[in-house]
Amino acid sequence: MEGLPVAYKPMAASGVVKPIGGEVYGWICLTSAAGTITVYDDNAGPSGNVLMGPVALVAGTSFNFSSIAVRTSKGIYIAIGGAATLNFLYN
Repeated sequence: MEGLPVAYKPMAASGVVKPIGGEVYGWICLTSAAGTITVYDDNAGPSGNVLMGPVALVAGTSFNFSSIAVRTSKGIYIAIGGAATLNFLYN
């Protein structure tokens, strides 16, 4: 069985995940110390439409949309508050 065309990007600080429109599938939180995540439809910074957040991050947990995704038109930018490392799932 073929899976979804999902890529992942390790993130430990706020930044651009994808500089053009894409699809958000979720994330896997590896470590967290009072960490939060906010996901934006933007290609440069924490502006534009907020897709979700802030969401508290808990080490060892994941958040995903299963077989659906949230589409972005400008890009994917995530803002990480506190201290956290995660694998962000996107296409």
